[in-house]
Amino acid sequence: MFPINKFKKIAILSVSILILLGGLFFFILSLESVQTQFAQQITQNVNNRFDTDISIQKASINLKGEVLIRDILIQDHHQDSLLFVQELKTSLNGLDRFLNRNYDFKSIGLDGVQFFLTQYPNETQSSLEYFFDKLKDTTGLKPKAFSFKSEILDLNNASVVIEDMNILNSRSSFWDIDLALEAFNFEKEIMSVNIQSLNGISDLYGTINSFKADIRYSSESLSSKSFALKLNKNEVNGSGLVTFHSGNLANLNPAEFFIQLDENIIQLNDIAFLKPYLKTQSMLKADVVAKGSPQDFELSFKLKGAYRSLIEGTMQVVNGFQKDKIRINSNAFSIKTSDKALDALLLKETYEQLKPYTTNTGDLIMDSEFTGGKNNWNIIANVKTQLGTLSPNVKLMRERIDQPWEYAVALDVDSFDFGTLLNQKKPIKGTASLSINGIIDKSKATLMDSKG
Repeated sequence: MFPINKFKKIAILSVSILILLGGLFFFILSLESVQTQFAQQITQNVNNRFDTDISIQKASINLKGEVLIRDILIQDHHQDSLLFVQELKTSLNGLDRFLNRNYDFKSIGLDGVQFFLTQYPNETQSSLEYFFDKLKDTTGLKPKAFSFKSEILDLNNASVVIEDMNILNSRSSFWDIDLALEAFNFEKEIMSVNIQSLNGISDLYGTINSFKADIRYSSESLSSKSFALKLNKNEVNGSGLVTFHSGNLANLNPAEFFIQLDENIIQLNDIAFLKPYLKTQSMLKADVVAKGSPQDFELSFKLKGAYRSLIEGTMQVVNGFQKDKIRINSNAFSIKTSDKALDALLLKETYEQLKPYTTNTGDLIMDSEFTGGKNNWNIIANVKTQLGTLSPNVKLMRERIDQPWEYAVALDVDSFDFGTLLNQKKPIKGTASLSINGIIDKSKATLMDSKG
């Protein structure tokens, strides 16, 4: 019979040897020279297999069996930077699958990422798409489409620069990005992913506090059944579909779109030309539907403010993304507000100028239609108050953008109580027609003449 004490000694000795060998193994891997050589072997293997230009400074394996690859630099087909990663973390099996052109990972962690997505002049693909082409498996008779999967993909402290060199001033940047993805799948040129969390800063959009979405992208379309964005102090929730003439990642060229936004929060103080007049916390809740093409789309909206104030309507926008050619028209635009709503919205000094009049008008309901563009506007409105009805027809005109606006107002007044409006003791009530002409220069209106 095998003695128990002897068995214990052998077991303890075996475990001790394994621990010693494991410790020696990880000690050797911790040596800078060994990490450098490991990195050189990975670099040579990758570049030989894929005909890429990738450099890796260090590589090691930690006690969890994870491969840590540091200071990865990938250059694009013009020898400019495509991707730099300070540290990549994956499993040893994941690295082995990658070297065998199997890009199916359990998890990938990336830290200190710098990504440059570039569309070079007179090229049909972005720099990333050229790189993906090199990763395709061309060893068989029929090349396999590029496929990449990861159940979990985390990015920390990342930055992104996007530029289409065919378009002037198209460069945009994002930085301080933290991103957590699940079910990332890129297969047969179709990408699907669940964005669990995204935050960062953009030179175009400001601070992205939070973004969650399910996304499906191909060269033909981009869709999301649900997304939630917190941008600065605004909240945007909805769904949408965009189709493309060209789905190049560096310059998406939309053909048509349908976007629905529900129960969104818009901070009016973020709108530059309104900021001098509004309180810091001025906000509206918005429901919006936009559909059509960039050249001609319809915008339907309902904006709700304090004290049941409401702005709603439908607008048709032509050449909406070309400020010199834009035309906007609406046959249904209405505003409902009140003295209390204006008090809640406006800065004290602005509200005090209106207060002598708005306290007497009660609820103000305006129905209007308008059309206009860069240098001319025509607005027809019907304004109902408890004092009576005003029906202004306003025309704004200018020859050039650097010239002041000329305005012409034809105003019809129906049974309007001017005495109450102007706080007069004697009743003044009348029906009249007025014609007013003047100039608006640097937000100041100057009356030139009036008749009526």
